[in-house]
Formats: sequence, structure tokens, C-alpha cells
Amino acid sequence: MFDKSLVKDEKAQIGQLITIAVIAAVLVVLFVVIPVIGYNTESSVTIPTTSMWNSVSNTAIANGSELWQTNSPMISVGLLIGVISVIIGLLVRNLGNAGQ
Repeated sequence: MFDKSLVKDEKAQIGQLITIAVIAAVLVVLFVVIPVIGYNTESSVTIPTTSMWNSVSNTAIANGSELWQTNSPMISVGLLIGVISVIIGLLVRNLGNAGQ
């Protein structure tokens, strides 16, 4: 038979699962929607090649795709740590309730 002692605090577990779902949704937005918006923003205005704000002729200016490529691994590691911490919290809470 099913041992209900492992499922004592169902509301907290559902809250943590909702947290994981929100983190997954944030990942989807970060890696699908934001690059599309960035590309559309960058390509919406043509900057003359003689302008100091043109990232093709002035290589000292970073364009959006370079910034995204640099920062996205740090964002994904942070969100992965968040998901792992929620999972560890679920496991610790279940193991703590199992001994009672």
C-alpha cells in the first residue's frame, strides 16, 4: 500500500513544484524570446558606417549578441542552482517527515 507519511506537507511540495515551473518558464523566455527581441531591435535601425556608434566599423562597441553570448551562461547556471536548491528542499522536507 502507499505510505502517506512521505507526503505530509502537500501544499509546500506543490509550491516548490510551481517554483520549478516558473524557473523553467523564465529559462524559455531568456533563451527564446529575448534574443529575438534583441535581434529585431538591432536590425530595426540602420546606422551609417561612418558613425562612431556602428559596431561593425567601431569594434570597441559590443553589440547585443556578444553581450548575450557572454552573460547567458551565468544566468543559466544561476537558474540551475535555483532548481537544484528547490529539489534538495523537497528531498530534505520529505526525509525529515519520514522519520516522524
